[in-house]
Amino acid sequence: GIPRQGGLADTRGNIVFEPEYRDVQAFRGLEEYSHIWLVWAFSETLGRQWSPTVRPPRLGGNIRKGVFATRSPFRPNPIGLSCVRLEKVELELLDELDGTLQKYQASDLHQKLSLIFTDLFVCVQENAEMVQILLGENGDLNFVNQVKERVREKCLKDWFELFNSQDSQLFDAFNAFVVSGCLGLVTYWLQNGMKESPKELAQIAEQIMMHGIKILG
Repeated sequence: GIPRQGGLADTRGNIVFEPEYRDVQAFRGLEEYSHIWLVWAFSETLGRQWSPTVRPPRLGGNIRKGVFATRSPFRPNPIGLSCVRLEKVELELLDELDGTLQKYQASDLHQKLSLIFTDLFVCVQENAEMVQILLGENGDLNFVNQVKERVREKCLKDWFELFNSQDSQLFDAFNAFVVSGCLGLVTYWLQNGMKESPKELAQIAEQIMMHGIKILG
């Protein structure tokens, strides 16, 4: 719920925009700020009766004040204004994932696949709350597509180098299969409380990629 005194409460939250407002260009530069102002509605009090005077809890609950001189949510204009600390935006998360991928070379796909997955899953673990929202039931399809595109940009060149192939159509099919599978694995991991460590999950992902359905035998 919403704390009575937001400035005194140690709480965290996430802002999820409706699909029509999820244009990444609209948020560029936002990460440069430490705090932002949020204008929001007191959704839990909509339709309830308001009173011209209230008794603020911070004053002991015994002194009446005019509703417009207080922070009471029971008001005829149910609009809230909060100054909140900005911890991270989606663009930063994409950049973190991209930075993790950029550390590795084409040859590492054979020699360090488990390590690559471990680093990626550590990044997910550190941003678990945000990732769970982005991949959830009302998540952000644009975020998923951005992940796929960044992986494609990084790995297409590595694919050509590693397998001496110029078949980009085959790569796109493989990339869609692997990235979608990894995102599904991450969703399963988050929904089950991240019981496995990033390293253990990386080993599972590597086994699935290298051996497929045989790991069930």
